[in-house]
Amino acid sequence: MVHRDLKPANIFLVQQPDGPMRVKLLDFGLAKLSEETHVRGEPAPKNPETLVGTPEYMSPEQIRGVEAVDHRIDIYSLGVVLYEMVALRRPIVASSMGGLLVNIVTEPPRPLEPDSAPPPLERLIMQCLEKQPDDRPPSAEELVQVVRSLAPREAARRRPAWIWAAVLAALVVAGVALFALISRDRRSSAPPPARTERPIAALKNQWQEVKHRSREGVHWAAARPRMDLFHLDGLKTGAGARAEVTFRVGGSLQVDERSVVLIEAPDPTASQPGPVARIKSGRVRGTAAVGRPLLFYTPDGKLGKLTATGGKPAAFRLVARDDGTVGVAVLKGTAKIEAAGRTIELQAGRVVDLAQGRLGAPLALLPYPALLAPGVDEQIDARPVVLRWEAVPKAARYRLQVSTMMAFDHRTEDRMVEGTSRLLAAPSPGSCAWRVASVDQAGREGEFGFARRFSVRAAASAPSSVEATPPDNAVVKVAEGPAQIPFRWAGGRPPFLVLVARSPTLKRFVVARSRMTTRSTEVTLAPGIYYWRLFEIKGAKRDPVIPARRLVVRKKQPPELHLPEIDWKPK
Repeated sequence: MVHRDLKPANIFLVQQPDGPMRVKLLDFGLAKLSEETHVRGEPAPKNPETLVGTPEYMSPEQIRGVEAVDHRIDIYSLGVVLYEMVALRRPIVASSMGGLLVNIVTEPPRPLEPDSAPPPLERLIMQCLEKQPDDRPPSAEELVQVVRSLAPREAARRRPAWIWAAVLAALVVAGVALFALISRDRRSSAPPPARTERPIAALKNQWQEVKHRSREGVHWAAARPRMDLFHLDGLKTGAGARAEVTFRVGGSLQVDERSVVLIEAPDPTASQPGPVARIKSGRVRGTAAVGRPLLFYTPDGKLGKLTATGGKPAAFRLVARDDGTVGVAVLKGTAKIEAAGRTIELQAGRVVDLAQGRLGAPLALLPYPALLAPGVDEQIDARPVVLRWEAVPKAARYRLQVSTMMAFDHRTEDRMVEGTSRLLAAPSPGSCAWRVASVDQAGREGEFGFARRFSVRAAASAPSSVEATPPDNAVVKVAEGPAQIPFRWAGGRPPFLVLVARSPTLKRFVVARSRMTTRSTEVTLAPGIYYWRLFEIKGAKRDPVIPARRLVVRKKQPPELHLPEIDWKPK
């Protein structure tokens, strides 16, 4: 028998009256019986566009619609289920159904994370997910033998009708035992519940778009403000985005931009449970409260512990690098860092690397450089601006950020600079803020120093010799409805931009005609007061050609009709 729709929704755990748990395989609506006593295969559906099964758990040959499929499609589906039990995600995902079907046929499954499963089980899972049926385990009996060797259990019945039930029972028991074993090894205590009804944290604040994924989810979705977070919920921030997480046990984390973090439930058996987080990528920072240690996992699954010392909270920063190393820095106060039986105490301004579960030697965090020019709140004419700062010993390069806001949420520059200066060729008129951080040879980045602000004055434009209509304070009268207003000018260099707005500042524009190569256009305007201006487009700049002009569109008043009074009497 070929089931053709193996998935978690069709696998039920049932408590038997005599005590042991049984696995029930449901929904045989798509199952097919072979013509012989053992499964040979079956013809594909007559309509090649008909998909039989659940796409996320379908084998490549099911999607391709080959002429004969056999029990090995169920082995593939079972591999997807077991992969999901171990990794808490599916091996192949996509943003659309069409993309998913293509990826299953063409893309290899994502490798399991290191130490997420014993090597024999990992090899079995990946063998089940082979693209070619001949490369998968040949039978259910072989699966039973391998899984039994990982999680011993009572002997299953040997009759063929019970083979798949035995396999599924063994896999479920193996998955549960494996999860408990891994959690116990990594936490050195009892594992937390898989998911509780009570949230363990909350998303207190977010800046720009932050994405969230639950433990059961596959795709990232937009996070909701002040949403509750549960065990193994994930947060992902993009460029310029940040998130602040508060834990029910006390303490908080700030997730910086371009970071991925998983939130975990604290150990319920600990005398002083504290927050727990998995740093997948990027950086987080926070303050460790006295008596509430932070447990954190590196991208390669190694465990570290940070505890404030000295009777005062300690501000810290965790940075995950591409090689799986996490740099642990204390920014304020003192803290002890523990990993693999070793403890190091760090003072403010010190950093230590946790690589492959082992702590390195403590190092001094590079200080931020002093900013030299422009001066604080200096006014600069519209010309190239040179930013300069002092050199920091042992700094290999510097990270420079320039923004129009002191919060640096929207940045016009964010780059690594080799020297101690940076030329801004054409800064836009207005206020700018900038700051610099030092980076050492190993890529460890210090903290940003105090930001400095300067202003760029707009260049005074020479009187325009361009003739343009409508003239300033022009009044256009219309009889009914909107009017077609012609805009024409002579001179200037294309491309042009015409803005028509409701205010003299042109911020609330109602019409924008961009990259025009002609010197005329028509705009439909309803009665009202407008302001318009003509610009030349030069790369990313817009140079005004004429000052803003006022334009009034007004309804024509109907003429007054005076009729003489006639006094008449009938004869």
